[in-house]
Amino acid sequence: MVLLQICPNLYYINDFETSGKETAVKIQVECYEGYRGKERPVRFSLGGRAVEVEQVVDRWYGENGSYFRVLGDDGNLYILKGPLEQGSWELVSFTHKDSRGTELEFEGKKELQ
Repeated sequence: MVLLQICPNLYYINDFETSGKETAVKIQVECYEGYRGKERPVRFSLGGRAVEVEQVVDRWYGENGSYFRVLGDDGNLYILKGPLEQGSWELVSFTHKDSRGTELEFEGKKELQ
């Protein structure tokens, strides 16, 4: 697994095979199961430790699965992709809790000038 630092406290995670091709970082995810099946992640395993999902901040749909921007109980933000074929999940992105510009609070309307 390779952790690429984009800027201070913002990371992109990739796993490279020996051929140099990018492969996704597979993770184990536990989901809330409602009447529509596995609706949203509630917990995932990362490097042998469990991260509880405190909040689903955003969700959007892609070609091969749904994307979830989640706040972990460790204060970090993660983007998870899934469920994919055979119910697998991928870790797409990680943002450290002390990274600037990732605050979840929004203080009123912002105007571009």
